[in-house]
Amino acid sequence: MNEVPEDEIDFDEDLIYTFRGVPFTGVGYEEADGRRVSAVCYLDGKQDGYSRSWYDDGSLREEFCYRQNSLHGKHVLYDADGRLRLEELYEYGILLSKVERNAEGEFSVIFELKSTDPQWKTLNEFRNHFQW
Repeated sequence: MNEVPEDEIDFDEDLIYTFRGVPFTGVGYEEADGRRVSAVCYLDGKQDGYSRSWYDDGSLREEFCYRQNSLHGKHVLYDADGRLRLEELYEYGILLSKVERNAEGEFSVIFELKSTDPQWKTLNEFRNHFQW
């Protein structure tokens, strides 16, 4: 897989990511002090796949999943001690559910998209149209 430093990847007003003027497929990464601190997957110039960042000790800090430049799948955030602090689920960029935990591990925010929410109709239109 083609890997290039993230600062060498450009994007235009349509959020098409390019490397040397060509829509990029591969992984864009950032490094600090000789270690990888983030990595983003691209396919045909769009964020597609996982986007991850790590703490200084190498443990996972955050992970997103994208499909064609839209959040699509799970987003998780861990604290520096490795405890899950946030878990969200997206489809076509629309937030379906969210659970946040405080420092003690107790639930502090819980959200679930309801069929009465305005975005529910949009979500179903996307599901019928895109089917990915």
